[in-house]
Amino acid sequence: MFDDNSGGFSTIRIVLTVWMLILSLMWAVACIHKKELIDIPTNVVTLTVALSAIKGIQRFGEKSEGEKP
Repeated sequence: MFDDNSGGFSTIRIVLTVWMLILSLMWAVACIHKKELIDIPTNVVTLTVALSAIKGIQRFGEKSEGEKP
């Protein structure tokens, strides 16, 4: 799951997974504490989309490198 094309660990995959776990956990705790469904701040959503986009670009680079002879 966290392996890249070279057989090592993909740091961006680990960072993205940890980020999503922490974000989900903190949001769930905040909702339970307030006893209502709260919004996730815009800057957090923006950072999450940026991390996902970076992962997509990085994955495209992995495929491109793997296809070269």
